[in-house]
Amino acid sequence: MLRSGEYARYAAAAVRRNSNWKSFYVFLAVGFLAIPVALLFRFLAALSLHDRAAVELVGDFSLCAYGAGVGAAVSWWYINRSILRKRYYEGTLVQRELTTAVIDDSQITISFRGVEAKWQWAAVEDCRIERGLLLVWFGPHGAAIPCRCFESRNSCNKAMAFIRARLLEAKRAGAQPQA
Repeated sequence: MLRSGEYARYAAAAVRRNSNWKSFYVFLAVGFLAIPVALLFRFLAALSLHDRAAVELVGDFSLCAYGAGVGAAVSWWYINRSILRKRYYEGTLVQRELTTAVIDDSQITISFRGVEAKWQWAAVEDCRIERGLLLVWFGPHGAAIPCRCFESRNSCNKAMAFIRARLLEAKRAGAQPQA
């Protein structure tokens, strides 16, 4: 059973694993859209107003308004993501039921509350020990097994070596041509 600090470490590892540069590039693209929008408003103001100072003022205010809107949207996105993540992990912590992980030659099985999830080694993407957790990743999600659940740190390292050996075997089997 994971403790609250272990859930926090698992959440941080999941965020690091699933983050990518795509959202940063989208943010940059939206930010640079401010320039054509400001030029458009400046052009429309030049058509209807004949005061050069007023046209400049419209362009400056439209650029500031656009920047403030983008800033507010990004701030809200971060706040909302933080709130949703906190609710999810708090809800997970409330369950606090015994979870069992069985690692054998053919698959990894996670069992809790009458639910049993099985992943064959071909579906497992990665395995690592990070901040006291043995993390086994299947796509964007994973299983977090606290190292304290093993007899010793050495047995946790042996489990990771066993998993990595199974992953290597699965990759070799997947790379062989089918007859």
